[in-house]
Amino acid sequence: MKPRLTIRHTPVDHDDPRQALRMHRYFMAAGTSLLAIGLMLASYLLGFLSRASFYQCASLVLLAIFVFYIVFRSGFNLRFSDPSLAAGQ
Repeated sequence: MKPRLTIRHTPVDHDDPRQALRMHRYFMAAGTSLLAIGLMLASYLLGFLSRASFYQCASLVLLAIFVFYIVFRSGFNLRFSDPSLAAGQ
């Protein structure tokens, strides 16, 4: 019987429990940011927000989500005095 090759890629690295907790908190913050984009979309659809403003705000929020994911996933956040980067989020 051949050994099965399993590739395990999870967004949360469970080897370091503190980093795993930081990633879970990051995902909660990212979800909140996505809800804010949903509210901005509703404002745009109802005519309270211009298309350009919606695109600019949504783009900045999505960029921040992506950058923080890369920082946490790569472990770059561990170089700072506050690895949770709470002030930046």
